[in-house]
Amino acid sequence: MLTKQGLDGFKAATKKLVASCTKPGSLQNDACNIHFRQPSGARIKGSSIICTPSGTASIDKMKATVDARDLTARSPLAVKFSCRMRATNGSAFKGTQYLFYVYGSKGSSGWKASGERP
Repeated sequence: MLTKQGLDGFKAATKKLVASCTKPGSLQNDACNIHFRQPSGARIKGSSIICTPSGTASIDKMKATVDARDLTARSPLAVKFSCRMRATNGSAFKGTQYLFYVYGSKGSSGWKASGERP
């Protein structure tokens, strides 16, 4: 179990992660658990992808467990990313992805959170 201070640090890192996912930069971003396929006949511009998170209140309700083998933290979440993107030909696309779990590890520079297990 994490201390209150540890959980607060993990929550802060998770909020920072979710904020960084609003512009994932590509169709594949493991940290955000964003995995889109290239649409048939179109090429998505990574810089055009914009995602709006919802369900971020679940971060404040996180209850993390700690894996004794590697001392990483894990918590379920309910964050939904509604994403818009444009192709090089001007076509617009939409997609939805979810961040159901967040993993955290504490290093010398503080907590790092990711949708991918470290």
